[in-house]
Parts: sequence; C-alpha cells; structure tokens
Amino acid sequence: MLLKGVTALVAGATGEVGRGAAYALSEAGAFVYLAGRSEDKLKAIQDTLPNKADSQVIAVDYSTVEGSKALAGTIDGGKKLDVVVASSGPWWPIQQIAQQGDLETLSNAIQANFASQIFLYKALAPKCHAKGQYLMVNGAAGLNIVGSGVTGVLANACIGAAKLMYDECSKSPNELPNYTHVLLASSVGHAQFRGNTHDPNAYGKVFVAMALDKHAASKDKDGTLMLNDDMYAKLTAML
Repeated sequence: MLLKGVTALVAGATGEVGRGAAYALSEAGAFVYLAGRSEDKLKAIQDTLPNKADSQVIAVDYSTVEGSKALAGTIDGGKKLDVVVASSGPWWPIQQIAQQGDLETLSNAIQANFASQIFLYKALAPKCHAKGQYLMVNGAAGLNIVGSGVTGVLANACIGAAKLMYDECSKSPNELPNYTHVLLASSVGHAQFRGNTHDPNAYGKVFVAMALDKHAASKDKDGTLMLNDDMYAKLTAML
C-alpha cells in the first residue's frame, strides 16, 4: 500500500471533501483519525473505509479553544501525524454583512469557516512530523468577496492566515510540517461532488498524491495551490 505506516488526520471528515480524503487515505494504507462534531456521522463514514480497523473517530468541536486542545490531546502518546487534511467549515452561502440579521448565524460562520482553521493549526502543527504534510483546505470564494458575501470574506481571511502559516513552516523546516493551502475551484467541486462522477470519494485521491510527494503540484510563492480541473488531472495521474 502506498501510505502503509503513515498516520493521517482528517478534520471535517463528515463533509464532502473530508469524506473523500479519509476514504482515499485509508485505501492507500494510512491510519486515519476522523475528526468532526457528530460521532454518529463520523462512525457512519468510518464504516465505509476500506481499512476500518486502522482508523479512530474523534468527536469534538474543534472550532473552540477547548475543543482544539482536546483533539490534539487525543493523538496517541508520542505518535506524530504525517498528514493533516484540515477541511473545516461548511462554506454556506450567507448574505452580505449588513443584510445578515441573525448575529448568532454570523458568529457560527466565523467560528466554523475561520477560527476553526486557526485553532486546528495551533493545536496540530506541533503534533506533526517535520516534513509532514499539513493541508489547509477551503473554497475559492475569497477570490470574489463581493459576490460571495460573508463566506467570501472569511475565505479571504483564511488566505491571509495561510500565508503566515506557510511562512512560519518554511522558516522552521526541522520543526514544523510542509504547509500547503489548497483552494478548491468551484468547477472541480461541482465535477466531483455534484453528480458528474460515479465515485463520490474520487476527490480524495489528490490528498494521497500530495501526501506521497510534496512537490507533486506547483504552489504559488505563498504556498497556495489552486485545485482546478487541470491540477486535479495532474495529481490523480500520479496514482
């Protein structure tokens, strides 16, 4: 198996991207931690894994400080993570700020789409092998802030945070993992998850390719990879 002996953690494992990543990593032989808020949903995903015995469910709300600490504390003893896929945030299309009348929904969006990514990185980066793969995943809505409302603002905030994280990891290659910010182009998302494929987990293959070879895809100087149709084809061709 391609990733035999590798330990991976997928945050947001019940989402469309996370589910596919967990399946593909398991299929490639990795031990997979499945993290998310709903234990029932996580166990349902776990039941579909090709190598269910080498997996563990961690039900926790890591969009909070306490939850992110609890997640990191669950990692067995001195075990280090080789691969992290941080696919956090539902990316729901909510309105412009002034039109968003429900402040609780706005607060939840900030927690899920932005704060959770910061907390995850802070908690999990020290748990990663140096030269391991830390993949922060979010949508490309930040490239069109005006048209995508608050979701776009939060995605743009993630882009800014990812640049800082990439710089930090690049300056400490013997202590922190290789950091990549994966921006999902909508065309790829629709092709893989909206009924145009017979394999709902196909998208996860790109994370296996990145785990195998950190240089598999060309990244911008700030560590960002735009995962569009061409890049998807390039990465999956490696497997």
